[in-house]
Amino acid sequence: MTEKKKTIQIQKRTFKPSYIEFFRVQFFNLLVLIMIICYQNKNYAQDTLFVNNVLENDFFRIEEMNDSTNAGLIILETLTQIRPQILKDFGMDYLEKITVKIYPTLESFHKAVNMENANNWVVGTAWGTNEFRMASPLCPNLPISFKVMTEILPVHEFTHLVTMRLTDPRKIPYWLWEGIALYHAGQKAELQKVINHQDQLPDFKNLNSFQNAFTYGYSLIEFIIYKWGKETIPALIKNKGNIDSVLNIEPDQFLKMWMSFVDLNYLKILNKN
Repeated sequence: MTEKKKTIQIQKRTFKPSYIEFFRVQFFNLLVLIMIICYQNKNYAQDTLFVNNVLENDFFRIEEMNDSTNAGLIILETLTQIRPQILKDFGMDYLEKITVKIYPTLESFHKAVNMENANNWVVGTAWGTNEFRMASPLCPNLPISFKVMTEILPVHEFTHLVTMRLTDPRKIPYWLWEGIALYHAGQKAELQKVINHQDQLPDFKNLNSFQNAFTYGYSLIEFIIYKWGKETIPALIKNKGNIDSVLNIEPDQFLKMWMSFVDLNYLKILNKN
């Protein structure tokens, strides 16, 4: 693992008494602003908090808006450890440095991502393709644990960023988009939830609802990898989740096989216990 380092960076810029330098700087700043607006394609959200701590290595930059360096260090270690395996699974050799911005409260996080009226369970999101933002694992009123915030949520959001390298997320089914992130983050749905829906497992259309994508997404990716191998996941992403062309099977047949997989690997295992 690349040696980690903690830095608190304060940049000071000095301007030469030159009109050429002045216009060069202004042009550069304007260009950067245009790139940010066009690249993220998001409503403008301004950070009003100062970065107190920066934890950084060759692959990730963690910017904390408070003093929770212990949480930031765990997040940095988690992401650095999982990065090689995720890139391998996606068939990628290179990925530029990813920035993680951590906000001290849910309110400040929601404001930073233009979701000021969001519920408390909205604690992290990808922001553009090189950054994700999240609430601090130490902020009050969190609905999930410190461990989830430092070891699971960051992997989930990082997987989303890697997925974006292969496709526009709006072009793939929602169950595939969330399922991949759930799988790599180890967010396996509770078995009881699967059992409760066993008699009414959704069809493909209903799989794309928010609730169903989170409930069944992990098991769908797990089934695809079990049956066809990990290399089919990037192919599915690039082909917009087209089951017919990538897996060479009709969607209805795929659904039946997945249901049998759920029965064998979830229901029967639970009954044995």
